[in-house]
Amino acid sequence: GGVAKSAARGTLDLSGLSPEVQTGVKDAYATAFMKGFHPALVFGGSVLLIAAIIANRYIPGRDTVRAAEAAGLVSHQPAAAPASA
Repeated sequence: GGVAKSAARGTLDLSGLSPEVQTGVKDAYATAFMKGFHPALVFGGSVLLIAAIIANRYIPGRDTVRAAEAAGLVSHQPAAAPASA
């Protein structure tokens, strides 16, 4: 009915319900939200952890960068500024 339609729009219109029923609906609404929110947090945290592991694996560390610089493979020195005419 009216409560389901209002909840689907992100609001909660409890007009016309007794105070006892309003309390029960509010509690059920909050519980349902949290039951969906917790798995979303776990999923988001898992994605973040996997991304951190991948980044840690593929972003070179200082020793790798120093070895590449020593071998002349890369240079992290700033480029010379162009001469102004």
